[in-house]
Amino acid sequence: MSFSGVHIACGFTGQRGGCNGQVGLLGPSVWSQTMGAPGTTIRSSPYERFPDGPGEAVFSIFSSADIYFAIGTAPDAISGTRRFLPANTAVDIFGDRAGNEKVAWVLA
Repeated sequence: MSFSGVHIACGFTGQRGGCNGQVGLLGPSVWSQTMGAPGTTIRSSPYERFPDGPGEAVFSIFSSADIYFAIGTAPDAISGTRRFLPANTAVDIFGDRAGNEKVAWVLA
């Protein structure tokens, strides 16, 4: 059976990832959610935990269809600031350092 829907994982960049002009590798995920219908994630991003924590929060998003998505504390993928993600493409996006952000999406 092929994947259908949008899969979102939220994790960290790894210790000291992204600081001092360096690009961090993605660390372990904190949570993930697979959504078969448009909507907003149930969970939100954790706050940044530098300098001794696991790093900056990152959303990894993969969709089997063309979608628009938005990230924020009250994301609006219909009429707010949004990004386009083509079908069968993955993207990793840093969250806000304060945390508490969700991902909303709609079909394009």
